Amino acid sequence: MHPELIKAQIRMKGTTPTNVARSLDVTHTCVAHVIAGRGTSERVAKRISEVTGIAVATLWPGKYPNVDQLPTSSHT
Repeated sequence: MHPELIKAQIRMKGTTPTNVARSLDVTHTCVAHVIAGRGTSERVAKRISEVTGIAVATLWPGKYPNVDQLPTSSHT
């Protein structure tokens, strides 16, 4: 999925990439790199998937083959 669409999906759920970073205690740059596909982090990818309700495999096809397909965490 295009990075701008991922960011839009995060915003449509009432949060921001910066808030995602805060919830994981990582830098906003880390989250931005994962969104853009320039960096990898299963933990960040899973959290974005949870926030958006979109499977990791849909957000980043082929990038995280070992991550569950559906969001399952209870993070808010």
